[in-house]
Amino acid sequence: MHTYILGANASLSARSPKIFKFLSGELNIPLAMKPIDIQNKTSFINQLKELSEINDFHGLLITNPWKDLWSSINRNHPSIRVKSSKIANLFWKDKDGRNRFENTDLIALRIILKKLKPKNVIIIGTGAMNKTISLVLNIKKNNIKLHSITSKKINSIDNKSIIFNEDTERIIKLFSQANLIINATPCGSKGFPGIAIDKTLLDYARKDCTVFDLVHTHNNLIIKEVCQKNSIHYIDGISMNNIQAVLAFKIMFSKYTSNSCSQLYSLLDGQIIK
Repeated sequence: MHTYILGANASLSARSPKIFKFLSGELNIPLAMKPIDIQNKTSFINQLKELSEINDFHGLLITNPWKDLWSSINRNHPSIRVKSSKIANLFWKDKDGRNRFENTDLIALRIILKKLKPKNVIIIGTGAMNKTISLVLNIKKNNIKLHSITSKKINSIDNKSIIFNEDTERIIKLFSQANLIINATPCGSKGFPGIAIDKTLLDYARKDCTVFDLVHTHNNLIIKEVCQKNSIHYIDGISMNNIQAVLAFKIMFSKYTSNSCSQLYSLLDGQIIK
């Protein structure tokens, strides 16, 4: 039985594969993980096609997802979450031989964000995770104000763009009004020391604001230190990463374990998985 990790510069050092290794060891589930590197989306799709034909293929953790990657795969069955987000981070073959796709990040985000009661939100970063966050927030239904930030501009739901150097006052105002700021960039991760925005903008955040940093490595300090200095509530991405990894593990190996997701998650309690 093999589980594959596929993504640009894919590596067994990523955190989710380590959680898989830990859980399989705790539950005595035979598991061999094979990292596979890719160069582009075409290469990615070709890899998926090849994997779908392997007899002992059990699952695939997608570390760098592309949009609509399942559409070229025969017998594809993306979940409703994958269809809505157009992103999948998990690919597996079910007992009927169907090629299944899921977005466990979306499920984990929904669990975390529901507790934070967002009303006025800033997302730092405009990549795939931004799309997933926006879907989870369901801004129109929940009457949430949302602003997505890059290093050059802010894209608001009113489709207005703000160039940093030209409208500093309004940017500061947005930070002072937000009750939730989400970092959806690799800022703070190894190899990504910079930050997509001027970190001093966090000095203007409300004291009752929560900063949710999706970075789930233990070497992230940049945003955390600014929050501590300003007594702002800070949440890292470790809990979310644990949740999505446990969900993926349960989906792939449900026939090997009767443990619920809650029971699997409890096995990680107190474990430092770097």
